[in-house]
Amino acid sequence: CFAYNSKTICFIYNVDQHIINTKNKAFSILTSYRKIYSQKKTTPIYTSLALFIIFIPILYIQIYLLVKQINYITSPLYTLVSHMKKISSNVFEEIPLPKKRFDEFAFLIIQFNKMQKQLEHRTLLLKYQERYDTFKKVSSRFAHEIKNPLTPILLSCELIEKKYPYDDKFKTYLFNKISIIKQNVETIKENIGKFYSFSDVDSNLSNKVPVIEFFNNLKNYWNSDYININLQLPADDIYVAINQENFESCFNNLIINSYEAAISAQIKKVEILIKITTENEKIVILFSDNGPGVEDSISSSIFEPYFTTKESGSGIGLSIVKSTFESANGTLVFLGNNYLNSETYRGATFQIEIPAGK
Repeated sequence: CFAYNSKTICFIYNVDQHIINTKNKAFSILTSYRKIYSQKKTTPIYTSLALFIIFIPILYIQIYLLVKQINYITSPLYTLVSHMKKISSNVFEEIPLPKKRFDEFAFLIIQFNKMQKQLEHRTLLLKYQERYDTFKKVSSRFAHEIKNPLTPILLSCELIEKKYPYDDKFKTYLFNKISIIKQNVETIKENIGKFYSFSDVDSNLSNKVPVIEFFNNLKNYWNSDYININLQLPADDIYVAINQENFESCFNNLIINSYEAAISAQIKKVEILIKITTENEKIVILFSDNGPGVEDSISSSIFEPYFTTKESGSGIGLSIVKSTFESANGTLVFLGNNYLNSETYRGATFQIEIPAGK
């Protein structure tokens, strides 16, 4: 049909059915193509949006887990580096072990803490050794310089006593003053002897001391209404390689310290435990008392020369004791207060290790 002069003219003719079917199929295919083409333009937009909504949170979660894993690995390393810097400044702080962590880094932290403790101990020993060497030189020279003029003073006093007329009315007064001078000179000489002992303790390596006999004699000497020494000795007699006189002086010093500390704490009777065992060809001696113990603030200083909490005293007693044992290839350490967890011996506990005599 078509229009012509405002009129529609139509031609009607017969068409083969096969052609009509072919036309319908072509039209159907064209319609389907248009739908597919239309969907092809709109699908990427929705697909991209869906992918963005789904995968972006997943990406964030993966990044978070990755960062957390990295921190889990690197955090101990940063902590180790930080503590290494502190060690370079002689600051030793133990690294706390992370909870619920038993991997290689936990093992590394444990080993680092052990190494740090050993390094701290060696640093303290080095500082003490430096102070000890310096004081040893100074004390030797000091003792020598003071001892020289004491001899002529004593000789002069003795000459005055011999030459002075016995019938003089000032004899009693003069002799009294001479006696005071001599007593004080002897006191000075005794203190100088301590300095010599401190500066020359290498003579300790000469004797063997029978342990059981020595400590039984020590107990019999000191036991009284004010001091009680309890001994725990080995069954078989053993020997320590040290000069007996110096060995006795060391324990006398420790006993006197215990007694004076107990008196200051108004403890009426001093209870002392001396426990002796053997370990790897060494004699291990624990010395504990029932005194007030040693305050934490001063425990690291008690072996330093001239350190004392007493109103009177030279402050070199424990220094001499420590140096005496060390010169005999032994050690003296303070273990702490109430180390034995005892109702009786709640005071300070010292440990002495010294080679066994052969």
